Amino acid sequence: MSCPLEEDGPRRCLNERCSQLLPTGAGAFCSPTCKRRRAWRLARRRREGHGKAYVVPDFVTALRRERRAGYCLFCPRPLSTTRAVTCGRKECIRAYNTTWRAEERRRLRGEQSLYARESEDEELAGEFRADVGELLRRTSLLIAEWCARVDELVADLGIRPRRDAMSRRTGDGLHLLHGAGDDGEHHQPARAPPEEA
Repeated sequence: MSCPLEEDGPRRCLNERCSQLLPTGAGAFCSPTCKRRRAWRLARRRREGHGKAYVVPDFVTALRRERRAGYCLFCPRPLSTTRAVTCGRKECIRAYNTTWRAEERRRLRGEQSLYARESEDEELAGEFRADVGELLRRTSLLIAEWCARVDELVADLGIRPRRDAMSRRTGDGLHLLHGAGDDGEHHQPARAPPEEA
């Protein structure tokens, strides 16, 4: 049974710092020197504790940008406690392995990853971040103006604002106008205790 990474066509040395093309049917490295250098570099990174001893695949980085933190890259379930990118289900593990093998075959052939970000994507991402920042700034100004108007309305009505621990700054006026508390229930005014005979 042949390795799933073996394919006809030129491949590159598995050493990240070597760009030597490998002949068909050759091993993973172009020479024993490259193999020793890569093993030494990975061992040094493990000893010094400078993060992971392997390069995070581009597809993992790309999918993490599209998913919420702490969730599987291939389904909406939370991450497994024993795995870093999947929930642990067989389908998601199979999807990860299939994607990794496809990307690794492309890398060994010297092709660019399907998930690599291009310069145009970086420019669009920068413009999007700038637009979102401006939108958040305008939204914060509108919220501040709305809060000021609510405070003025409450003052004109002569109602004392509530300042309990559960009320929010932007919700005081609405709770007073609608006569509802934080739980949505209408509160009746407190009655005086009955006088003793």
